[in-house]
Amino acid sequence: MTTDVLEIDWQDELADVQPFVESRGGVVCVAGGAGAALNTFVKLVRARFRAAGPGNLDVQISPNDESTCRPLNIVAKMGEKLGLPQETVPAPAALALDVASNIRAQQVSVSDVTVQIGSDFSPSLPNLGPMEQRVTAGLSDHLNQARFALIVEDCDQLLPKTAQWLWRMWEERWSALGGASLLLFRACGKAPGGCPYTDHCPAATLRLNLPEVYPAAVREQATRDVAGVLARETSEAPEMAAARAQTFLRAVDYVPAACHIKLPLEIAGLGGGRL
Repeated sequence: MTTDVLEIDWQDELADVQPFVESRGGVVCVAGGAGAALNTFVKLVRARFRAAGPGNLDVQISPNDESTCRPLNIVAKMGEKLGLPQETVPAPAALALDVASNIRAQQVSVSDVTVQIGSDFSPSLPNLGPMEQRVTAGLSDHLNQARFALIVEDCDQLLPKTAQWLWRMWEERWSALGGASLLLFRACGKAPGGCPYTDHCPAATLRLNLPEVYPAAVREQATRDVAGVLARETSEAPEMAAARAQTFLRAVDYVPAACHIKLPLEIAGLGGGRL
């Protein structure tokens, strides 16, 4: 299965994930540190899932995306993806703060006032119950015909209330709907085992830890993968591409994240540029 996302090694990891991409439901948890190119791996799995079936749908949840960072946003995004009629949701009430009041004076000077509101503040969150029921019913209808995936990126950075709500919805409502048709793919961007919600997350069917440096055992495969990309994108002869791939991987210290970031720049410098 080919996608537009770079695939440098990860053969063992992709072989483990592929049954879930194609036909198996459950919970897949993937962890990796800063060098692991975790977000690229997430993009690759998402692209493969979409390509695996014409009716497959997915929603990617990210703490860095305003459209999916809170329960209200997630419910709305799922409803949109499932083709449900959109509801008008009342906006949260505005927050008003009185810094100073009931002051009688001709001149007033206010300085050095600091107001701090935590990032998890959610004033007057509307009742999500009816929306949750509509989305759950729509999800059930969809799963009778095709598959659906919830892809949670950087789940270790989710707002606590969002994480609690999401795992509760999965455990109490959604997981029982899908069987083989429903997939929860959870990616933790901290060091393996570092997610603060591990004890509260749904039980994993499969756990993977992505390497932060290509192990010696897979460097030959990584070299072949890079050489294949170079030959395809620049029309270099295979021998030249193989030699350049070895030099390139040594230059990035065999770090997957650096490889996936710098390889498109290497290609552009050689006159390619589709990546």
